Amino acid sequence: MSNKGTADFTGPTSNGRSTSADSRTQGDAHRLKNTLPSRKLESEYFLQGLEALQKLSSLPLPDDAPLKVIWAAADKLRGVYASPIGTYALATLLSMKSKCEDAIKTYINGLTKNIGSPISSERVAQLLQECGGNFVRFCAQLADEKFLRLQDLQEVVGLSNAITNVVPPGNGTMLGGSKVSISSVDPADNMTKWPSQTKRANGAGNRTVSLKRVGDITTIHQLQALVWGGRIESLNLPEPGKSFAFVKFMTAQACQNYLAATENGVEVPGGKPGAIVLVDGQPGPNSVNDNLQACIEGEVTRCVRALDADSDWGDKALEKLAEGTGKEKRKVDIIKRGRTGHGRYFIEFRFANIYDALSFKRQLAEEEDWERCTIVYAPDPCEIADGVHFTDLVDV
Repeated sequence: MSNKGTADFTGPTSNGRSTSADSRTQGDAHRLKNTLPSRKLESEYFLQGLEALQKLSSLPLPDDAPLKVIWAAADKLRGVYASPIGTYALATLLSMKSKCEDAIKTYINGLTKNIGSPISSERVAQLLQECGGNFVRFCAQLADEKFLRLQDLQEVVGLSNAITNVVPPGNGTMLGGSKVSISSVDPADNMTKWPSQTKRANGAGNRTVSLKRVGDITTIHQLQALVWGGRIESLNLPEPGKSFAFVKFMTAQACQNYLAATENGVEVPGGKPGAIVLVDGQPGPNSVNDNLQACIEGEVTRCVRALDADSDWGDKALEKLAEGTGKEKRKVDIIKRGRTGHGRYFIEFRFANIYDALSFKRQLAEEEDWERCTIVYAPDPCEIADGVHFTDLVDV
């Protein structure tokens, strides 16, 4: 395998901005030189902006209101980057910062307008340190460098969600000095904790279905092709000698979508005449804990896509990488190669459940061979499909 080095993004992009690292460095030096005299006053303005945001977010608004979402991100970002020394163990603090910076980089680079002119984790870290974790100032800097459009509220809300998804509530510090919570930093890191008892919009509900007469189904890919209606939490093949399988959706609504569409069963194209797969909802609600709620809100799927991946990876090497080296192997659906509508080559890894996808995405982001790639969650084919889908539906 050839060495995987960092990509050389030189030359003008489609929007005319040079992406050369040297040009970026020179631009930063010029900007710093011209803003040093007013830095103190500028900091005061941005602090006032943050305080105003805190006051506005205290209004009686729904939890998913943009102001609430943005303030949650601002509060958590400040907790990580501006907490007093000793608030966190050094290893914990470094881990939180690393995952926060990676989440921001992934979101920013996933915006269509930034394709071809990505921001690096190093640049994200530099900006956050310069801003002291001030979210308002950080967004202004991203906008100044053309990575974010402040006039597009959805972009700002999306960035906010990217931050809150990796910095759930725990032990941080708010503006007034009172404690807030910043515990684990990844939806999968606190899977061993008891679920929170607070009421949520996506509370307990039936999320599991059984598919009967599927004794001939032998692969995850065959099973997932019979399922649609929403994102999947887990797919479980029939046990040896059994003819039924279980599928758990991420939300109760997705489960109901599927049950409503399969009241008369599922007819398999090309199957035996009259052979119908029967679908039943499983009794009893399935709770939604903090980890799953973060995955739902963060648009996590069981599909992990590496954009700008090297094309010389062999199938066996990719399969081994996806399964992992641990005693408990990850359950792989398929590994797909292709190009996006913008011509970016990708390798996509699909798993039988979102937890293997979460684990694999973290591993891939830390692999030297994949450091030049943008690692994102890809759409779940089961969410896109509106019927049986043996033919791949995700090509862009």
